[in-house]
Amino acid sequence: MAYVGLSRPTHLLCLAIHKDRFNEDDFKDKWEMIDITQTASAVLAPVAKDR
Repeated sequence: MAYVGLSRPTHLLCLAIHKDRFNEDDFKDKWEMIDITQTASAVLAPVAKDR
């Protein structure tokens, strides 16, 4: 499944990996990496507050 998922995208591929298992130096010259930690926290905070 990983091969199919990684080999088919033509414009965008989103992949989530836990920080403990990821070495940014292996990919920084090949991929654009975006850390969504802060963004996700900002989006989820109002949802959690309403509960």
